Amino acid sequence: QDNFGDVVDASGVSVEWNAILGQTRLLGEQGDVDAARRSLWSLYAATDVENDQNVMEMYTWLAVFAAGGLFSPADLADLLSSNPEKLETFGPLEVALRRMAGETVRAPIEVMEVAGDLLEEMDGLKTAVEQLSEGKTVPESVRQSLLRTLPSLAHNARGLARPARSP
Repeated sequence: QDNFGDVVDASGVSVEWNAILGQTRLLGEQGDVDAARRSLWSLYAATDVENDQNVMEMYTWLAVFAAGGLFSPADLADLLSSNPEKLETFGPLEVALRRMAGETVRAPIEVMEVAGDLLEEMDGLKTAVEQLSEGKTVPESVRQSLLRTLPSLAHNARGLARPARSP
């Protein structure tokens, strides 16, 4: 990470970001929740909101972390709202996470619609995680749907965060 942190993979996501993601996942799997939380904050700090692929990866992993129970939806929403500049990009996910946490949220209709779609996919992901933890296999169709849909929703949410501007 020290030597190659600025190097980017084929999609333009930095080695540093991928290393922090791996660290966050590993710490979470080891049950070191406090260290995983600190690592997650570092991951968010390293997220490049100008890189669409990095944004979609962050959307996907935060949904996975929420659905898998590694972090509470409220903690993840607080993380997203901790940086007002980045919140412009992650607003629909923050709304979805707050709704998942049982909070009442007000937002523009378009944001609420995308947040609702994100919630639906996170519920599907949560069901898949529960099935896996019970030793059941997740149907390939469900897995493929989740892999396709979350990045697509992240892309749609990103469009809401950065509406097209007229010349």
